[in-house]
Amino acid sequence: MSVFSKVQTVTQSTFFEVNFDGIVGPTHNYSGLSAGNIASMRSANAESSPQAAALQGLNKMRVLLRKGVKQAALPPQQRPCPYLLNDLGYAKGSLTQNGPGLSRETASDNASDKKYYMRQLMSASSMWVANAATISPSLDTTDKRVHLTVANLANALHRSMEVPQTTRVLNTIFEDKAHFVVHSAITSHSVIGDEGAANHGRLCLRHDQPGVEVFVYGKSAFLEKRKGFPCRQAVEASKAVARNHGLSYENSIFLQQSEEAVDAGVFHNDVISVINENVFLMHEKSFINQVEEINVIRRKCNFDVCFLNISEDELPLHEAVSSYFFNSQLITLPDGAMMLLMPKEVEENVKALNCVDRLIADTNNPINDRVFLNLKQSMKNGGGPACLRLRVLLNQSQIDALGGDVMMTESKLDELERIVKAYYREKITPDDLFDAEFIKDSYCALREIAKCLSMREIYDFSK
Repeated sequence: MSVFSKVQTVTQSTFFEVNFDGIVGPTHNYSGLSAGNIASMRSANAESSPQAAALQGLNKMRVLLRKGVKQAALPPQQRPCPYLLNDLGYAKGSLTQNGPGLSRETASDNASDKKYYMRQLMSASSMWVANAATISPSLDTTDKRVHLTVANLANALHRSMEVPQTTRVLNTIFEDKAHFVVHSAITSHSVIGDEGAANHGRLCLRHDQPGVEVFVYGKSAFLEKRKGFPCRQAVEASKAVARNHGLSYENSIFLQQSEEAVDAGVFHNDVISVINENVFLMHEKSFINQVEEINVIRRKCNFDVCFLNISEDELPLHEAVSSYFFNSQLITLPDGAMMLLMPKEVEENVKALNCVDRLIADTNNPINDRVFLNLKQSMKNGGGPACLRLRVLLNQSQIDALGGDVMMTESKLDELERIVKAYYREKITPDDLFDAEFIKDSYCALREIAKCLSMREIYDFSK
């Protein structure tokens, strides 16, 4: 029987791919802050619904939980960002439980610099936790612990401000030093930008087997800056992460994004390819020297890799980006079968849907199901299913060692939905972010979420 067959021999894995999804924050808005992210740029200043966005994200978690996938959640970050708020001189005193120390007049000042910074300060971009960190499982590392490196997200101000709170959250959850190592972010500088797991994948025969880790980058710190959209991931950052995680040359691969893909809106690799176990699904224009690089991967892997190539004729690059076809989650279910969890935009695009149907009909790959989800609030800002989750491969002992109460159950999802419906606003525009009452309301929501996840001390206003 082919290793790529739809018919799988089910073996009980001792390791589980746990999906840590980001809970969408109450300040979810469309400020158009992300250069190179076409959806974000197009949605600038549009009305958003934080409540709908959060409920759509929670529904995604529930769908996977009901499929038997282990599901966890990461809390939203505090907004306005307390660190950047103080650095910019907008709060002279300490933060209080009643608000961020901004008066209504200060928050709504018409000065262009304050308006610019307040939009940065209120960004809910931490919801896309695929950028939170890069993770290597204990199966691959020399000390047999799970290693996590916080991403520095140095390309953009509104993303780089996430780093201190991400570090705090990950240290709270992965606090057991016997099982986990949380590395600080690489020095924050745009020439050595690190964008986390969105540019990282892991090839293996099964999740409970050692793997080959794939790092994708767009630039080198030592090369002249290119024209067009910015490349965010530096190869120097990727190699630093691999060294810090104790990976060997034999189980590390570094691929460079094609410039054509970057200029089409592929700001992260998870917009143009996806890996799960021994399946590597990619667009033919994903990487520089793609054919040669595939041969390198074949030589490094001591198992057969199923390369699934989508051609430009089948799905033009611009439609791959607009539909977020490759930003799908490719998941191994408990019975051994693979499923694509895809945004509704794929179902609504004829060429993208035809690609899905072809993959499922093909008996030479293990993908045999797909589910389409409404994630339109996130999609309008350029984040699909894969952007909303951080994959962490854990065994049961490691799961038991997690801090907080972040593993999802039906009842916990019910509670989070209740909080969202009670505290999140149904509609906001970017100008609503300047309302001090809105900020106070968002703190109420964060306080309840932290309580639900048993992580009461993660926010500055709780101290």
